[in-house]
Amino acid sequence: MKYVSFYVIVICLFFCSAIQSCKKTNPDTRPTQVQVNVKDLNGSKVQGARVLLSDGNSGITDANGSVLFEIQSLAIFVSWSATKGCRLNLHDPILNSLTGHILNTYTSVLYPAGTIQITTANSVFYNVSFNSASPRELNPGLNFFNFEPGLTSMRSSPKNTPGNFKDTIFNLSCGDTTRITLPY
Repeated sequence: MKYVSFYVIVICLFFCSAIQSCKKTNPDTRPTQVQVNVKDLNGSKVQGARVLLSDGNSGITDANGSVLFEIQSLAIFVSWSATKGCRLNLHDPILNSLTGHILNTYTSVLYPAGTIQITTANSVFYNVSFNSASPRELNPGLNFFNFEPGLTSMRSSPKNTPGNFKDTIFNLSCGDTTRITLPY
C-alpha cells in the first residue's frame, strides 16, 4: 500500500508537469503607446500643435498639450516633429528606446524658428557649417535645418574639393523657409 500511494503521487506529478508544459503562453498583446507632450519656452502646454511621427502617424495636441499614438511594431525607428504656427521643435528627438506594451512619454519644446532647405544637385556630397559650428556632411538630395530667427551664416564646400567654399548669410524670420540649391 505504501508503494502504491508513492506511485500514485509520482504519476500525478508527472501528469501535472506535462499539462503545464503543454499550455500555450499568450504573448502580451497590449499596444506600445507613445505620448508626446508639447510645451512652449515658458513651460506652458501647447494645445493644437501638430505632431508628426516618422512612421506617417500624425495627431493634434489636446487641451493638456498631449497627443497619444499606438505603435504597432517596435522594429519601426520612430522620431517626431511638432509644429504650431512658426514654432517647432528645433531638435527632432529620436525615440530609439521604446519599451513594448507600455506608455512611453516624451516632451517636445517649441521654439520660434525658421528653416533652411538645402538641395544638393547631382551626387556631390557637401560639407556645411552654420554660425561657425563644426561642419557636417550633407547627403545628396534634400536636407533641412531649423534655426532661431535672426542672422544665420552658412559656409559650404564640395567634399571632394576642400577649401573651395562659399559663405552665405541669411536673415531668418519666424516661419520662413529659405531654399538653396548647391552648387550655387
